[in-house]
Amino acid sequence: YKTGDLARWLPDGNIEYLGRMDNQVKIRGFRIELGEIESRLLKHKDIKEGVVVAKEDGNGDKYLSGYIVAGVELLVGEIRKHLAKELPDYMIPSYFIHLESMPVTKNGKIDKRALPEPDGKINTGVEYAAPRNEVEEILTKIWEKILQTEKMGINDNFFDLGGHSLKATMMVSRIHKEFEVEISLMEIFKSPTIEEISRLIKASEKSIYDEIKPVEKKEYYKMSSAQKRMYIINQMDKETTTYNMPGVLKLTGKLDRTKIEDTFKELINRHESLRTLFTTLEDELVQVVKEVTEIKFKIEYREVNEEDIKDIVKDFIKPFNLSKTPLLRIGLLKIREDEHILITDMHHIISDGVSIELVIEEFTKIYKGEELEPLNIQYKDYAIWQNELFESGKIEEQEKYWLERFKGEIPVLNMQTDYQRPAVQSHKGVSKNLKINQKITTALNRIAKETGSTLYMVLLSTVNILFAKYTGQEDIVIGSPIAGRHHNDLTSIVGMFVNTLAMRNYPSSDKVFREFLKEVKENSLRAYANQDIQFEEL
Repeated sequence: YKTGDLARWLPDGNIEYLGRMDNQVKIRGFRIELGEIESRLLKHKDIKEGVVVAKEDGNGDKYLSGYIVAGVELLVGEIRKHLAKELPDYMIPSYFIHLESMPVTKNGKIDKRALPEPDGKINTGVEYAAPRNEVEEILTKIWEKILQTEKMGINDNFFDLGGHSLKATMMVSRIHKEFEVEISLMEIFKSPTIEEISRLIKASEKSIYDEIKPVEKKEYYKMSSAQKRMYIINQMDKETTTYNMPGVLKLTGKLDRTKIEDTFKELINRHESLRTLFTTLEDELVQVVKEVTEIKFKIEYREVNEEDIKDIVKDFIKPFNLSKTPLLRIGLLKIREDEHILITDMHHIISDGVSIELVIEEFTKIYKGEELEPLNIQYKDYAIWQNELFESGKIEEQEKYWLERFKGEIPVLNMQTDYQRPAVQSHKGVSKNLKINQKITTALNRIAKETGSTLYMVLLSTVNILFAKYTGQEDIVIGSPIAGRHHNDLTSIVGMFVNTLAMRNYPSSDKVFREFLKEVKENSLRAYANQDIQFEEL
């Protein structure tokens, strides 16, 4: 073994070689050792050679592709089943490619650059069946865009292809726009294939899609519900940084400082949220969108010593004045010629987690010189649409759902604490991070798959049970953030869309876990279907 090799002790006292530390990648937030997957592949009696590499799709997301040399033709389902015995779902490659022999370099090592590209289809082990009619053709295209994959068959399972609740919500919205029918999330979970969804569409009554349209240009516009929430909280404590959204990136290599500043200016021009301020006008909360020419934006540039970075970043994060724009500041720290630190800070009133991903993705494309598709609407158009939705009474049924869910006495969680709660909330505290080992992670993913749930639903059930054990209570409410972008027109807009869903469940001691998980799943799906009503409105 050499420095940088990874190995582990086996129960029989032997050592198993797992690969190199520099052979690690990050997939879906998990750090993965490719050598560990390769060693599991080679445990199959018919696989002579196996290599796993990380690749990127057109969206910049990483995925795994496996290459094997085998004595017989192996079905993908068989390979996946073999790996699933010891590996969690996220470590099982999306693609498996059979090769006659591995390409090698002059030195006799496997030439990973010479390995063929996957054919674009995430292989779930289900035999491919092509679309047979126009509805299935359109659904296939919707799936390709949402899942960033190709050649899926009408019998493939949406969730086996990487789908989850948020992506399923996006699919429901696009189906509504394309076919003018409303399919519920619960129906998607029960019927997760293109063939089944096609039948649901044909059996559904028409429901006109409510398109978000651009509004006429005005001096000011009403705030959205989420913006009002952020604004009022800010007025209570204008010196707080609780709702700042900072980020720090290390940049290695040659860097064009002027180009970085120009790229951010282009983003500010593209997204009105990044040049919006907030104020009150005649007792009404309003947002004002400034013209690009009125925005004074400049990157804060400094040449620094590496040991000072932590303090500089801490000082960079300061309170925002919501009546001044932009509510975005960027810092660039030069450590040496080929190494920089980029600091970003935005206020939550103009951004959320999805927005940050959008900004990073679009920043990269603009910096590379790529053209972006123009935006049809801006955040202010959504804010007006949302206000009209409330005023028109179109979502009274959603309001009824939540009022019925919370009729009677609403429980308070009686958790014992070390200290008495202060009279005024301070946001002081610490975060505790923990790692769940591979064996438990694999088991959690297996439960989710067997019950047709998502990992979120399994973990929400578990947290409910944990609180029930601590408190003895069997009626528990957990606040859960939701992206709030289920409308198809909102996927590319920077802004604050997040809502809070009050998830009420009943973890009584007479239930078995899977019975309770079924209840949590159904309650979650109903909550998603009634997410337009904002928590503060209720």
